[in-house]
Amino acid sequence: MKRIIFDINTPFQLLIACTISEIYYKEDEKTLLLSNSLLKDLENLKERIITSTFFSRVHIINEKISKEEIIKQVQALNIIEKTDIFHFSSYSTVFSCYIYNNLPNSSTIILNEEGAASYDLFNKYSQFRENFPNLRADIIDLNKLNKIYLLNEKLYISERKDLINQIEINKIKDIKSFIKKLNTIYNYHPKSIKEKAIFFTQNFIDYKIIKKDEIIDFCIKLKEIYKDEIIFKLHPFDKLHEMYNSLNIKYLDINSQIPWELIVYNETLDNKVFEKTLLSVGSTSLASEQMYLKNISNLIKTKNILLIDIFDTPFNKNTNTFYSNLSKKTGFKYFCPKNYKELNSLYP
Repeated sequence: MKRIIFDINTPFQLLIACTISEIYYKEDEKTLLLSNSLLKDLENLKERIITSTFFSRVHIINEKISKEEIIKQVQALNIIEKTDIFHFSSYSTVFSCYIYNNLPNSSTIILNEEGAASYDLFNKYSQFRENFPNLRADIIDLNKLNKIYLLNEKLYISERKDLINQIEINKIKDIKSFIKKLNTIYNYHPKSIKEKAIFFTQNFIDYKIIKKDEIIDFCIKLKEIYKDEIIFKLHPFDKLHEMYNSLNIKYLDINSQIPWELIVYNETLDNKVFEKTLLSVGSTSLASEQMYLKNISNLIKTKNILLIDIFDTPFNKNTNTFYSNLSKKTGFKYFCPKNYKELNSLYP
């Protein structure tokens, strides 16, 4: 029996950890460490995760205290020296990087899929440290990695391609039971989405790179084109609910921390076809049919619209690189309108 640690800082990281646990470690001893830096309502989330039986034990790590106290929490668990495999997700948290740097040499370190940045790992990590020079988390040496688990190995463009392993979602034997467990964890009660178009928001305000007035103007123009046929899927850390309400913009009446992938899996149970227009400026959710949802891509009939030429952000260049690579490697189709007139021509 292997002893495994997973570190979790976001709702998507939790989805990936549950998936890897279900596929590869059903009979092993699995410890899940939940950070409170971004996740919400952790005590209740912890209880739901325990009920799911994906993990043997769950611990909450308080990242909102001093670095020294965070490290003491990890040390008190007395698990590092006993770890066979560390499934590493977050190089932005103190506790994750502390574990990474203090594992015994005999431990295997596996980096888990974490979105677009995972596919240009070494470059993106260097950029990340440059952009956040005062980050409390210690610097890690990516060369210590033994494996990298990704949803689509074809898309990897960084160093050490020999480490890549595809997460084999098709190996989940009872997908309905698996989705039911995930619904419990995320406290998700599925209901059909009636609107024809779905826009995925981003948390640009937190990065202090986009003014609120710019977002308001953009949202108004989207609503003018799609009228009542558009609904927003809020980013897990989007805090603009009052603004959307004031603009009479509909958004999915669910916990924003519920992953898009889980929503679509529920929509396609019993072989139902999911047919929508998906729009975003920077979200990789549009790419889900070639990533987490690859096994049900035959049931997904979406018109994908990337708005990087309409709404400018510092991330657009990276977004364009990701989707261009995705299209080249998989045949993924998407539209990239140059202005609102072109966007309007794509309606509905």
